Amino acid sequence: STFGLPESINQSLQNYFNHLISPFLYQGSSKDKEKAEKLYSQFFDTPIQKGEQKTILQAIQSTANRDEVKAGLLNIGEQKVWLKEQEITVTEHGDWADIELYEIYENQTFEPQEILYYFTLPESAVITGIWLGDTDNLEKRFPFKVSPRGAAQKVYTSQVRRERPVDPALLEKVGPRQYRLRAFPVPAKLSATQREENPEQPTQMHLWLTYQVMAQDNSWALPQLTEKRNIYWNKNTQRMYNAEFVRNYQETWLPPTVPAIAEQTPRQHQINFPNNYHISAQPLENPEKFLVESGRFAVVLDTSYSMNTQTKELKKTINSLLENGFGDLSFGNGDADLYLTNVTLPPERIDDISQFDVEKVTFFGTLQYKEMLQQYLQLRGDTRYKGVILVSDEGSYELSRNNKEMPNLSAPLWMLHLGAMPPAYDDATLKLIQKSGGGVATKLAEVFQQVTAKSKFGESVVSVADGYAWFLDKKSPDETTEENFALLAAQQLAAQQLVLGLSKKMNLETLDELDTIHAIAKTYKIVTPYSSMIVLVNDEQREALRRAEAAADRFNRKVEDGKEQLTDPNNPLENVSVPEPGMVLGMVAMGFFLFILKKK
Repeated sequence: STFGLPESINQSLQNYFNHLISPFLYQGSSKDKEKAEKLYSQFFDTPIQKGEQKTILQAIQSTANRDEVKAGLLNIGEQKVWLKEQEITVTEHGDWADIELYEIYENQTFEPQEILYYFTLPESAVITGIWLGDTDNLEKRFPFKVSPRGAAQKVYTSQVRRERPVDPALLEKVGPRQYRLRAFPVPAKLSATQREENPEQPTQMHLWLTYQVMAQDNSWALPQLTEKRNIYWNKNTQRMYNAEFVRNYQETWLPPTVPAIAEQTPRQHQINFPNNYHISAQPLENPEKFLVESGRFAVVLDTSYSMNTQTKELKKTINSLLENGFGDLSFGNGDADLYLTNVTLPPERIDDISQFDVEKVTFFGTLQYKEMLQQYLQLRGDTRYKGVILVSDEGSYELSRNNKEMPNLSAPLWMLHLGAMPPAYDDATLKLIQKSGGGVATKLAEVFQQVTAKSKFGESVVSVADGYAWFLDKKSPDETTEENFALLAAQQLAAQQLVLGLSKKMNLETLDELDTIHAIAKTYKIVTPYSSMIVLVNDEQREALRRAEAAADRFNRKVEDGKEQLTDPNNPLENVSVPEPGMVLGMVAMGFFLFILKKK
């Protein structure tokens, strides 16, 4: 020790010093962090680790703190794993295609890292596979398994750890268009000594993802990034699309589309499934001309703090309603009632939206979708609507609660997100959107186009998206029509529509019903809101998945809040005894003793 004294005396001196310095230090408790997190999110409508990411990362780097190995909120935009190569391969089949995304990752740190992508695909697209590998050898890559969403999440999460990291990957559908991809571990960077001692040790992660999509405007849609964690790319990233190198640097993960090689003409499709179910797809003629001509709509406005950034878009949305006759109080050409939600004050209903002034709204606090809909139902009375349009921004999915139930709605729920789509929805909200016959959009015109198209086609329509209307019918054996999807693989596109159609007809409250829906995804090897794909590499993981799939909570998926549990460096000023007033003389005497000791 500094003074050459016994440990007991050193500790007493430390205690005295802590007491003397305490008036100049923040007097907090271990619960202050939780309190700060709660109050911050309640006011600013975003998690503190997301809103104050830069400050928290600086604090971690300047202390002995350590974040978790999982890719959490603090890893948004972090550059820990380099995207070395990216390839897109398109196999065309008329007006639909199989597309493969292949990527190679290299870790730039000396710890194993997780990568996470939130991305979107067209609503009618379907994911058909994911694989991991240490090399580009297709024969040695690890295959996926389609598993109930809760079981897959549970097993994957248990494997993301620093000790004994073993490759898993998880691909989930978390919205009508939204997906979440997680892969772990990207092998830690090796030192020169480690490379010499074990030249065969893996230094890369290889990932393959496949999906099917319908043609739009003679092109094929590619995944569009919503959020990334730990992954980055630069001018040295090698990109190849359809066997051609991309010469120019791209700031984005992927371009919106790649052009089709052959001219694409939309055409009708139909396919038969067991139990006499029949799915058909019909191209839309002039979908941009689908506009609502009549009907009354409820417009529920999110007044959370984060909506402050979308006031211009909100004004445009309200003006669009007024320009199309929704504010003239005439039901013949459509009408809209506005419901203002509120955190602290009672909600408000405005039947004449021409009197609404965006500038007078105070955007404050945070509200969940469930709370907004509950406030709407309080004021609706016996008014009947053709649809409920919930106007929000990108929101904060990480603040979502693990709701099991949402309010019952008698009209389709349309989520209109100003600015951008949320990365994901909690499962209860997603279930309500799809079961009610609603959908998601970023423009008001998209909502009205879908509403009008669905009204035109009748109850058998499952979805109207991406230039096609999809229908589900149940026919007798003698009515079964001839299939014209050219390949058996194309059943996967139709199987997704079958899942969506049946999920509207079922309550999906029992395991039997959920297992029925899951069986379709498992048979046709697709990702759905109820079934995820997980890649496992050893028997221990497979046994854990087997147990999870047999559990009663196998479909209970939790909200991924992204919150990281940070380690705390040892603080000598915490958990020390406070000297009694009578000990002050002893402290002074000890000071003189130390002074004399140092003089000698």
